Amino acid sequence: MVKIHYTDSLNYELERTARALKLRGVQLFNNLNIAITPDEFCALDIISCHDEICQRDVAKYLLKDRANTGRILNSLGENNLITRTDHRRNNRLIKKIELTKEGERLLNEITSKIDEHVSQMISPLQEKKVKLLVEAIKLFREKYGLFFIVLVAVLFFFISSILHLFQRTFQIPS
Repeated sequence: MVKIHYTDSLNYELERTARALKLRGVQLFNNLNIAITPDEFCALDIISCHDEICQRDVAKYLLKDRANTGRILNSLGENNLITRTDHRRNNRLIKKIELTKEGERLLNEITSKIDEHVSQMISPLQEKKVKLLVEAIKLFREKYGLFFIVLVAVLFFFISSILHLFQRTFQIPS
């Protein structure tokens, strides 16, 4: 059996790509003078998609712990972008989170600003392949957990060509 170094593994390349994309997102928000962080934008988007969402659920979607999610939601609340109201779910008291009109307006404004940049980033990739990869990753994550995401990526996408494309597009050093 051939020994593969971690830095030559798919796990490493996926993590490296995720970090590069996160950094690119922060740079994009700064360049476009967007007043909130990418994490706050993601939280607004998540809240807009779910009617009865609470902090714990937002944390799951953001892939953050509840404390970090609390800081994000507090910031959004201080800027009057969300409201939190008491609500009962399964006989438990939760704080239901909803967007304010200002939150909806800002979400739509930011979405329209970044749509062009996101489209440019994925335009060289075939849209069907991107959708297939996203759906396959969701399915495997839900069914088997995060470990098997790597297997899905190998089966449904040629990850090395994607990484090469991202490296060229975002000028990431090899």
